[in-house]
This record gives sequence, structure tokens and C-alpha cells, in this order.
Amino acid sequence: MADYGVFLVNISFGEPSVPQLLVMDTGSGTTWIKCRPCDSYQPIYPIYEPSKSSTYSKLPCDSRCTSYDCLTDSECPYFVKYADQTTSSGNLATEQQSRASPAEQLTFTTSDEGTTTVSNFVFGCAHNFKENQHYNFNGIVGLSDHGATFSLVRQLGSKFSYCLGSINDPYYNYNRLILGNGSIFEGSSTPIYVNDYYFLSLEGISIGESRLNIDPNIFKYTEKGTSGVLFDTGSTYTYLTRIAFEALIVALQTLMDGRLQRFSSLSYPDHLCYKGIINRDLEWFRGLIFHFAEGADLVVPPDNMFLQNRRDSTFCLAVQSSESISLGNQSIIGALAQQYYNFGYDLTTNRLYFEKIDCQLLTE
Repeated sequence: MADYGVFLVNISFGEPSVPQLLVMDTGSGTTWIKCRPCDSYQPIYPIYEPSKSSTYSKLPCDSRCTSYDCLTDSECPYFVKYADQTTSSGNLATEQQSRASPAEQLTFTTSDEGTTTVSNFVFGCAHNFKENQHYNFNGIVGLSDHGATFSLVRQLGSKFSYCLGSINDPYYNYNRLILGNGSIFEGSSTPIYVNDYYFLSLEGISIGESRLNIDPNIFKYTEKGTSGVLFDTGSTYTYLTRIAFEALIVALQTLMDGRLQRFSSLSYPDHLCYKGIINRDLEWFRGLIFHFAEGADLVVPPDNMFLQNRRDSTFCLAVQSSESISLGNQSIIGALAQQYYNFGYDLTTNRLYFEKIDCQLLTE
């Protein structure tokens, strides 16, 4: 399911189980849900009430809480701040096995319409959520590698895959996330560097057939994680380091200014915008290509590069400078650029696989 330019998954918490609609986020390691009492806008699904779950337990200040500052021995707090300045805070908790239930109570629906559960999983119970706009989701499911205690991926076999369809089509029913066995590894392959997040080796960017004149060292991963490139499904936009972003803008303007009329958007004054319809006026444009190590090329067609404003028949580039959200030398490739691709992460071999495909074909 797509919402606000991100993709949502349905996971149930507690006993009795309560469905929660969570943003699928490969750029975050902490999974959290809104918990009552909560100072947030009411999402579509009910906000989780810990007092009504027989399996809920606050995480004490023990060895699993070493990354956070304990205020008391009985409670481990957490605080997460995202690049858009959204914050989530509360206490860490677990869903533990109850005497009445033979299984743990973090529950997923499987592709064959069954269910699977995760034991003793640590998640954030958010009582404070500060947002820049009203969101319909209940929280975040963090898919990055954040150590054995916090990593959902590690607890489910150290591999996962997901296939994304159209962000603009809320009725597209073939988006899918597979955790553990059954993950799909097809198409091109490139190494990943696991350091809480999944960094890649980006060697260059092309517009159509022309390679941009960019020193590949600006994308180089560093062990401190202060620079590098990663895929982030929790972000709609793609963000490139300033040098790469400026080179991209110059190349696009050179290609398009003679063919299309520029448009200054009052809502997005810093965006590169044009008058027209993407599917009609950019048929001639091949799009953007990210060249990753070992010959793995991600082709980003115009639909995955620009956002269409249908009210006034204009479209704007969905790529910004990393500096605009204080990412520094990091670059992230957002959910819009990942439409109609299947991505498979294998942490046992530290490889990422991706293949351009209509997700519907994976269900046949």
C-alpha cells in the first residue's frame, strides 16, 4: 500500500492482536508504533494501547538498552529524529510470550495468507510524535541492520526483498515485502557495506547516454557512515551530494530548456519544474542511470524522476541536494526512484539484487 510517497505494511502487535499500518523504511533501524497515551494525529488504524495487551512488557535498563540513556532501572527510553525533522520518542518494549498464547505476538501475514510471528522483538512505544504534516500511518518498520537486538531482518533469516509499484496508484495491490525465506534475488547484483545501514558503491550517473562529469569519490562509503549511498524507502525524494546534484541540474536544463517551458512553482521554489505531462512530453527522454559496482545499472525513467501536478499540468524534479535536509555527504535514493523494481538484500553474502519488473508478475 502506498501513502504520501512511501509504502506501508500491515503488522499486528499484542494479544489480542491490533493491526498497525507502518512505513517500510530501509533507511531506519528502529521499529516503533504510536502508543496511548499519544500526542499525535489519529491514524487510520487504532493507536496501540499497551494496557490492553497481555504480552506487552517495557524493556528494562539492561544490556539491550546500551545505546540509550536510562532514566530509571525499569524503563529504557528511545528517541529518533529523521531528516525531515519528524521526531518519535517514548520507551522501548517487547511482545513476550504469554501463558495463554503458545506464540509470540508480533504477527505478519504471509504471502500464502498464513501468519508468522517474531519472538522477543524490541520496538519503540511512541508517546510523543512530532510531525510536519498529518500522516495516516501508525509508525515505522525499520529494515536496516541495527544489531541483533533491534534488527527485524536479522531475526527473520538475515535476508529480505520488496517490490514497489506506483506511488500514485493507491489501488495497486501487488506491492510486497518478503522477510526471510522466500526473498527474491533476481537481476543485477552489487555488493553492500553493512554499517547499521546498507551502503553501496556508486561509480557514476548518466543522463540518457551521457555520463555526468562527477568524481566517483564523492559517493565513496566511509566506515564512519558519514558519506556513501543507500536506498531509502522511507523517503519519497532522492537526495544527492551537492556536487552531484548541481551537475545533474545543469545536464537536465541543457537537455530540456529547448524543448519544454520552465515553470516556477510557488509551493516548491527550489525545485526544477516544467510545464507539461510526463508521459506525453518526456517520451523522448530515457531518464537517469545510476551505475553501481560490478556493472549493476539502475535505470530511473521519467516517471520515477519527476512528480506530476495534474491540477496545472506541470511536473517537478524529485531530486534535491543532500544539504537541503542536512545529510552532508550522504546520498539516498528514495522510494519514487524505486518504483517497479524488486530489491533483494542478502546479509549472509552482503549483496543487493535488483530487477525492473511489474510486481504483479511475482504473484503469478
